[in-house]
Amino acid sequence: MRGLTWILSAFLLLPESSAAQRFSATTPLPIDLDNGSGFINCDFTGTKAIQIPVSGLPNLSSTFSLASVDISLDGSCGGDLRNLGMWIKAPNSGTCMKIYNPGSSSSIYSSFPATLNLSLRDATCLNEPNIDLASWITNTNKFATGNYGAFSANANINMSDFFTGINPNGTWTIYIAENSSYAPCISSASILFTNSTVSSQVNAGDNCSNPIVWSGQPICASTSGKSASPQSPGYFQPNSGPASYESISGMNCQWNAANNNDVWVKFTATGSGTVCISISGLDGYLQSIVVKDAKVDLNNDPCSQTAKSKANGDPNWVVVSCPSTSDVIYSGNNVGGGTYKNQQHCFAAQANETFYLIVDGTSGAQSPFYIAGTSGPLPAILEQNQNTYIKQVPNNPTEPVALNGTRLLTQVGSKKLQQRILIYDGFGRLQYQNSHWVTGSSELNLNQYMHSGMNIIKVLLDDAYGSSYTYKINKQQ
Repeated sequence: MRGLTWILSAFLLLPESSAAQRFSATTPLPIDLDNGSGFINCDFTGTKAIQIPVSGLPNLSSTFSLASVDISLDGSCGGDLRNLGMWIKAPNSGTCMKIYNPGSSSSIYSSFPATLNLSLRDATCLNEPNIDLASWITNTNKFATGNYGAFSANANINMSDFFTGINPNGTWTIYIAENSSYAPCISSASILFTNSTVSSQVNAGDNCSNPIVWSGQPICASTSGKSASPQSPGYFQPNSGPASYESISGMNCQWNAANNNDVWVKFTATGSGTVCISISGLDGYLQSIVVKDAKVDLNNDPCSQTAKSKANGDPNWVVVSCPSTSDVIYSGNNVGGGTYKNQQHCFAAQANETFYLIVDGTSGAQSPFYIAGTSGPLPAILEQNQNTYIKQVPNNPTEPVALNGTRLLTQVGSKKLQQRILIYDGFGRLQYQNSHWVTGSSELNLNQYMHSGMNIIKVLLDDAYGSSYTYKINKQQ
């Protein structure tokens, strides 16, 4: 077909991402970890175990892998985390990997909150959970601003590499060792399969004009080697310390007292909703702020700014989320000095709205860090909480939907079914949607609804199988 190339895909094709599939434990929870010393290794597993059945997935690969093991610990059962260890064992092959090392401190953490969430993932820039455990055990909530974030499942090997090639369908088992009588309970457990590729951006993002352009897929970045940026929100020269924090479009943030070595991350929401982004793996005290262009110069370029002044502050940015004495990210810390706890920002976003996340090393602190989208409308977030980003593998033997060029062919016989069509651009932004009834044989040419460039077409059919189909078409003028 002239000017058009088309590719049919068996899985949902988001930019650089496969469909996300989460599976939860079937073992009755909570389970108390007290006196779990029966565990020796994956061949001698003891009695503390959680089972998670998995089905409907392809063999694991470099682009579709075990991406996250998520555990919630209940501190009301006990606070001793010193000797806690966890392993995960794949079905069928018996491949088994350690995903949590015992804490190195001699202390018993008896005062951590009712729920402590661990999201165990791959990344060279993530710390293991036993790194200064007491520093990050407050305000952990996956869907709220606070100290939520990710941790390294294993410093020596990636889960995605360890389990590559295996058939993931069957029962996965998480084994736990804890020889204390004051151990916590596990209140929930789940595992996530998707594309867990982490992009290295450690040398990028030095200033506003050359930011890291982020889609939501996990990245490693760093403040190391970065310079000060005059476009930094609230920055005015000279700036002599915490007493000189400037107003940012009328809002006072305890941000950027010294303007040391900023990292800039630019991202655009693909729809309306609440976006949550997290910063993890900090080795030094860092601050972070989320802003958007105030558009005072009307040129749609936030890096080309109007003048700032001590008296009037910085008119160039609108604050979305910033460090302040009331900010739970920094509660109990010197806000102006930043924190090395995980940092998560959650905020409302509109479709196609662009934001900047800026991370600054306090007093010149140089540290790697890991950025991931936790939830919300970003095109390649690790896990979407929207059904349009979840692939339900059709098991309908008759396969009633097919795409021939740009012609969508549907054959449902005497049934009357509802069909939903969604078309996204190459960045995952919704461009067209339609819901209608189909019966018998029908044909719809989608060409008129497609735009020039990459089109991701998702077709949902309300049949007994919950059939879902995704096609990727590159339309050229």
